Amino acid sequence: TFFPTYHPTDPDRIAIRCDMTGCYLSDNGGQSWEMYNIPGSVSSFAFDPSENKIVYVGAAGLHRTPDFGKSWELIFPLPSDTLGQSHFGDHADFDWVVRDGASYPGGNSHVDAILIDPQNPQNLYVGLNFQGSGSVFVTRDNGASWSELARLKAPILGLYADLKKIDKLYAITRSSLAEIDPASGESDEKDMPERMTPVESATGGVDPESGVMRFYGVVTPKGTAQGGFGGKILALGGIFVTEDAG
Repeated sequence: TFFPTYHPTDPDRIAIRCDMTGCYLSDNGGQSWEMYNIPGSVSSFAFDPSENKIVYVGAAGLHRTPDFGKSWELIFPLPSDTLGQSHFGDHADFDWVVRDGASYPGGNSHVDAILIDPQNPQNLYVGLNFQGSGSVFVTRDNGASWSELARLKAPILGLYADLKKIDKLYAITRSSLAEIDPASGESDEKDMPERMTPVESATGGVDPESGVMRFYGVVTPKGTAQGGFGGKILALGGIFVTEDAG
């Protein structure tokens, strides 16, 4: 299982994905689950902090359920921008086909990070990865329209902010940590030390008391086969932490 996510004020509501791509929701602390099939393999979840039934799911696009799974809507790309669906590769991987000029770039894009502004849930930030790089996109009208806020050097692993007041966004990528102005999109992107990259997984957050941003990144050894059928199971290469935004 991957990406276990809890509602910030209702810990009985949980979201998780399994290795066979289905995603699951529980509203009773994990005693029972409902499975949902979201196109494109889920890689991120977020709960609306002001409403315990609203869940955002990132995959090949951003999906939202307003009623904890009873109904679903695609909000990025905009349904009006989509022309169809594409399946490619020997696993029939999924992608949305979008019209020219759409805010969603297409090209095997994937939503791998989601951040909701708890002071104004109309504001939603997503980390969208495509063609080996990452971009932060924002909607300020609950998904009715989207714009690119900042383009970064590498795929985004997580988005974080001080949830009392989002005056600065932190984006963690596989090789950098960026501070982004949520209004202008101006960013200061710091490369990580070479021995840390590429980061395989990451987590972090902003301490609500001190305002300090803490980031933890897991790095695996370079140049070694990992897992898989007949492969070797490896020890982790290390866990790195920063408390000064890199």
